[in-house]
Amino acid sequence: MLITPEQDPELLSMIEKYWPDNFKDPRLKPYYSDGKKFLNETKTTYDVILVGAPYPVNLPLNRYYTEEFFKLARKNFQRTAYSRCASPGRWFTSAPR
Repeated sequence: MLITPEQDPELLSMIEKYWPDNFKDPRLKPYYSDGKKFLNETKTTYDVILVGAPYPVNLPLNRYYTEEFFKLARKNFQRTAYSRCASPGRWFTSAPR
């Protein structure tokens, strides 16, 4: 299953309107909230967490690049989980120790 948190419901509405086939797959579950809130609220653990936030050029985006956020993501990892996010100039990967 692919869960995609998105805090802008208009973006998901636009995708549904112009590319309706993207939402026909029952394994895709859009979640209308931001990723940090989603990770705070879910009780599920995940194999992969991909962070597709833009570079941290302002305070709202910066929250996806903090130690607190990465600890929150780790809390939602399964034992063999993997995460990846972009950062200015490089990609960061996190895997189990």
